[in-house]
Amino acid sequence: MKITKTLNIIAILFLIANVGVAVFIALHNSSIILHWDFLGHVTHHGEQQFILVFPLLSCLVYAILRWYIKDPYKINHVGSISKTERNKQLLRNYLVVASVGITALLLYVTICSGGLLLMSPFVVYTTIGILIVSYTYTRRRLERV
Repeated sequence: MKITKTLNIIAILFLIANVGVAVFIALHNSSIILHWDFLGHVTHHGEQQFILVFPLLSCLVYAILRWYIKDPYKINHVGSISKTERNKQLLRNYLVVASVGITALLLYVTICSGGLLLMSPFVVYTTIGILIVSYTYTRRRLERV
């Protein structure tokens, strides 16, 4: 339970950092990077106001995941998962890990959009890979009806 609270605090810190970085970039840059190709090369620039979309998106995703953490069976649309305490905890743990991963990834994209760091596709693909492995691991451990 303590690790879950720690991960939640980390996700909240990522959200706060995302807002701070986005506001800083919006005030100090005249344009931002809007798009990269699969290799991390810049393909499109845009107005600095678009940087504020990332913190909004991050907060929205975090809020949705927190809503599902309260009752993780809402995410089960197929209905083949048993409603046990073990399954509930597995689903909650996955959602907490997903919230940290997604908020971290959106913070990274915000920083790269502002030109503070170069976009590394390895970071993006690794984060997505970790989330997929975590999902697969959780899915296999769930008890079925």
